[in-house]
Amino acid sequence: MGKKILVVGATFKDKGSQSMFFVVADELKKRFGDCQIYFACDGEQYNESNYIFKKLIYTKQQQDMLLGDRVNILSNITKLIRKKDDSSSNGEELQKIFSMLDLIIDISDYVLAAKSSIPEHNAYLNNIKIAKKFNIPIIYMPQSFGPFNNYSADNMYIMGDMKDLLFYPKAIFAREQEGYDDLIGYFGLDNVRQSPDLVLQNKGINIMNVCSGAYEPIIPDIKAGNNVAIIPNNHNFSKKVANSSYALYFRMIEKLLEAKKEVYIFCFASSDLEICKKLASLFSYNDSVHLIEQEFDCIEYDFIVRYFDFVICSRYHGCVHAYRNLIPSLIIGSTIRYKALAKLMDQEKYYYDILADRFDERALIDALDSMIKHRDEEIEVIRPRLEEVQSSNCFDVLDELGW
Repeated sequence: MGKKILVVGATFKDKGSQSMFFVVADELKKRFGDCQIYFACDGEQYNESNYIFKKLIYTKQQQDMLLGDRVNILSNITKLIRKKDDSSSNGEELQKIFSMLDLIIDISDYVLAAKSSIPEHNAYLNNIKIAKKFNIPIIYMPQSFGPFNNYSADNMYIMGDMKDLLFYPKAIFAREQEGYDDLIGYFGLDNVRQSPDLVLQNKGINIMNVCSGAYEPIIPDIKAGNNVAIIPNNHNFSKKVANSSYALYFRMIEKLLEAKKEVYIFCFASSDLEICKKLASLFSYNDSVHLIEQEFDCIEYDFIVRYFDFVICSRYHGCVHAYRNLIPSLIIGSTIRYKALAKLMDQEKYYYDILADRFDERALIDALDSMIKHRDEEIEVIRPRLEEVQSSNCFDVLDELGW
């Protein structure tokens, strides 16, 4: 009987998260071909027949059951009596699965930081409590951490909870230097390592390690050459900045059309679709601006990104997939992970935070002009950086731990 491994922190609702999960499944299958992988999810719907891993409903309710939180269990039982559905998990069955697990892998993207809610912190830390209770090793694959210096007075207690629990994992991989420094500086941990994003490290998944024979990727008709993708993020179009953001994207698309580019607008997360539609509507008169309404999975995106000269992207793993395929990115992001990714690929001159107080729109347009003119040279800048990143693999920690 092969190893049984639970992966927590992933969701199919965000394609970056889905991509991390697929990479984990692929890496585990390459190392332990007969392992059984469980996908811990909140009940989201997807075509389970397309995949070879098992779905495990795992919400606060299930965490309470496993931890024996009597108050919350009684509350959840009452809810189940009122509404019985397939999202409930039998307590005995859940206990049985966890008693047989050999490993838990956490691939949350960005939870342990003051920006996150206390329920999000608790759910994250509950995974460690459950791992300890069942004596299951747990590993945190590359993700962002911190900053930890701006919790409110009412929420400072969560720092104590983190200090008590974060010593338990066998390894915690911090994706950015800042997160690595914060974990050591605030908590004195000795199990922290730094590693680039696990999707960037992966040289390409074997689809058979993730998908069943029923899976069929749907690839839109995109003619190769002279194409640019625009992948927005609704975070950059909040009510306060919407007008300026649409104006900026309008100007960038105009610049691309002047350069005779075919512009394809589509989303990497379903929450961005309405933004894509509005951007495309600004150029409804121009046949060189295309809206793709299809919601790609990460496998489909990894394939179609190769059709573009470069991408203008505001989704972290949208940029990661592009770099992994040697496609340059003009990155528009507002957290440290975007800046760190650009630095890692020696592409800092193509990173811009359009929400920053000192954002320079003219500099961004100049950077776009540079990308149009020097795209081929940028590929050769990215190539050795990518080779360096892919020369190591965070999953080698499993060998170190005697797996």
